[in-house]
Order: sequence, then structure tokens, then C-alpha cells
Amino acid sequence: MVDRRGLDISLALITVGDRYLMQLRDFDPEIADPGMWGFFAGHGKVNERPDEAMRRELWEELRWEPSRIWFLGTTVFDALRLHVFHSAIGKEVSRLTLREGQDMSVFSADQIRHNRLQSPRLKRHYPPTPAARHLLGLFHGISKSPDRYLPEKDRTSQAR
Repeated sequence: MVDRRGLDISLALITVGDRYLMQLRDFDPEIADPGMWGFFAGHGKVNERPDEAMRRELWEELRWEPSRIWFLGTTVFDALRLHVFHSAIGKEVSRLTLREGQDMSVFSADQIRHNRLQSPRLKRHYPPTPAARHLLGLFHGISKSPDRYLPEKDRTSQAR
């Protein structure tokens, strides 16, 4: 397994109404948290800002370019520096193309907290990653109205 300590990870809390879009990670034992549900994320490349990494990862993993992303904050979890973003998607969620992972689905905060996450494709339950549960606890309320958590000058600069 790759040593991930000290990595910068950009991670998206993508909401569909009051639910969260999540990815069932591959079952490869060489990756972190195989076979668990997590939020869409990836590490930054050299000289890449966290917001650039987030947009790149969303394109690579979902073929999606959100019109708007909000920066919610940075936290450290399991020796990783997580740059957490929020974006919302509506009906167009059905047009996303999953390019990494085993499945994707939307779940309520309650389902995530209580490990009730079934894969529609595989018809089995899989748990959320420890990071997903941790981040849900930190950012669940914030992701419902992210503008009020940004300084006034950043409310428009976060748009693109």
C-alpha cells in the first residue's frame, strides 16, 4: 500500500437535494479504503491548487464540470490534509459517467451515519470510509448553505 501521509487531498461533498453523492471505491487492496463508500476525491499534482485538483478529479471521475464549487475548509484526518469543497447537482446527476470506482449512489446523512449504504449495481451493502463519516460530522450543516461560511470577498471568487 502506498504511504499517503502528508498528502493533500481535494474532496467534494456533492449534494443532490439533501443527499450526498458517493463513490464505491474499487476492491483493490493497494488503494486506501477498498470496497468502501467515499466522497469523490483525489490528490493534487505538483503546483496544482486544491480547487484546480478538485475540478480535475471531478472531470476524470465523473465527466462533470460543476458550474460552482465552494471551499468549505481544510482539515487533517489520518495524516492527510483534506481540502473540502461542496457542489450541488440536480437532475443532471443521471447524466454523470462513473469512470473510477465500482458504483455511485446518493445517500442521506442518516444512511451514512448508520452504515446503510447499498450498491445499486452490486446489490450489497458496503460501509462508508472513516474519512466520509468524519467529514459528514464536520461539514453536514455547512454544505446546506455554504455561502454563509465564506468571507464576503470569497463568495463570488469561489464560483469559478
